Amino acid sequence: MISGVIEIETPSLGFVVPLAGLLLIGLSFPTGRGEGPLANWFPNEDNAAMGVRVEADLSQEKHDTDVGNAWAKLEHSMLSKELEEEE
Repeated sequence: MISGVIEIETPSLGFVVPLAGLLLIGLSFPTGRGEGPLANWFPNEDNAAMGVRVEADLSQEKHDTDVGNAWAKLEHSMLSKELEEEE
């Protein structure tokens, strides 16, 4: 270009950064409106909707943990009974 660092005639790796920047700037406009290919990764939700979603995620995680603990206790009691019967 002007200083001769990047030559337009011979494309090189130096073009990757400006092209990636332009691409990301182009993707930012629809993402800001809650549309486009990045909308699932960067949801456009207000604080209330985000709070509801996070609470639901935490509730589901707690439920999964409780179920896992219940299975572990059941397995422990069954194995303890089997060991008592063998002795």
